[in-house]
Amino acid sequence: MEMQNIDTQIKELLLTNTSLDFPFVKRTLEGLPNKSEALKKNLQQKLEQHLLGFAEEVSKLQGTDRYQQCCQQAKAYLKNWMTYIEEVPLSQIKKLCKRTHLSFLDIGEDFITPTTLYAYAQKYVKGQDAYLKKLSLCLYTHYKRLRTSDLSLPKANLLAYGPTGVGKTYSVQVLADVLGSEFGVINCNSVVQEGIVGASLTDVFAEIYQRTGQNLAAVEQSVILFDEFDKLFYSGTYNDRIINELLNLIDDNGKATFSTSYYNSKVSHTISTKKILFLFTGVFDQLNKARINGFVSPETKTGKKEGTFYDKATREDFLKVIKKREILGRINDFVALKPITPAILKEILLGDSSPLRSYEHFFKLHNTTLKVEEKAIQKLASYAADKQLGVRGLNSLLWEILQQDMQQVQIPTETTESRKLCIDLPYLKKRINH
Repeated sequence: MEMQNIDTQIKELLLTNTSLDFPFVKRTLEGLPNKSEALKKNLQQKLEQHLLGFAEEVSKLQGTDRYQQCCQQAKAYLKNWMTYIEEVPLSQIKKLCKRTHLSFLDIGEDFITPTTLYAYAQKYVKGQDAYLKKLSLCLYTHYKRLRTSDLSLPKANLLAYGPTGVGKTYSVQVLADVLGSEFGVINCNSVVQEGIVGASLTDVFAEIYQRTGQNLAAVEQSVILFDEFDKLFYSGTYNDRIINELLNLIDDNGKATFSTSYYNSKVSHTISTKKILFLFTGVFDQLNKARINGFVSPETKTGKKEGTFYDKATREDFLKVIKKREILGRINDFVALKPITPAILKEILLGDSSPLRSYEHFFKLHNTTLKVEEKAIQKLASYAADKQLGVRGLNSLLWEILQQDMQQVQIPTETTESRKLCIDLPYLKKRINH
């Protein structure tokens, strides 16, 4: 196992050392299986030292012609790797850039496509492939419009609908982050709540403006998500002022005005929304109470959201809820998200981005190895699905289960014995409230 691990580590170091001569790298990889463990460890140390030296050099070259040469060299190196060895996913390129101090967008521009973005998002969000495909294309066209300064390229505002806690917002956050786009969320439920005097859809722009060090250009190129978008159209919360404000924002030549505080006074800013990508998410359970595509939703007969027709809602079905063609005319595409199943939750718990990883790290800091048996994983997934906790609820569930043991940890010393914490079915039975 150790030999396999060191082979993997050397391969990763060879990939990351983009300043190396590629023919040498190819020969090294081909001869790696025949090397002794001692030679492999020696090679690993040399590659680590070379990488540290290269990263230190790059950190001093920012903004120079030499830095651009390093970027071009890295792109050529990666293309050779993909031609002669194997594909390199965006997640690996991002990791490479972090270790070498090269900008991901400077390197990744030759490798970012709708397909590679989709593959990247799949590492973080499970069970929502249809949504991730459409979202990846929307974010890609947004990225390309900004990167090339060509606003004649197509722009697609997407509406995603489905249950809560299935990754609608998180998916956007993941893709916006990898593309270096500022991301803001408008909570439509908060905007329409009574008692919030003067709440505006444009408040999010003030947040981004402050977060980016008062960078108006960053605000004008951001990705904005209208969360709980359907709440704007409930009969008890419908507000003409907010709807008109919405139309002005998402218009092809839209404008937005927001205020920020400067000492004791208010400063007003007006921006163009032409470059902003707008996304819309919500449950839209009103669709389940209506006739979808000429059929009665299964919910009206069984009381369950089976989603057979709900998933196939058309633009005309949404018109029954949103009621304004002007709004629908500015939304290019629609996609339904699936309910989270036990199988999806199990895959999430076992994956690299599992919420379990943070708890494993916490216990490791306190000289404790956390192990969760497979049957316990299955039980957690089934319980979370049955209680409709969603993906976000997994972390709360793990906190509830593990907090007693977390409270009992101690700072390890030289004499502290390592211990193991095993989560099995009897353990869960004591911790989960049924």
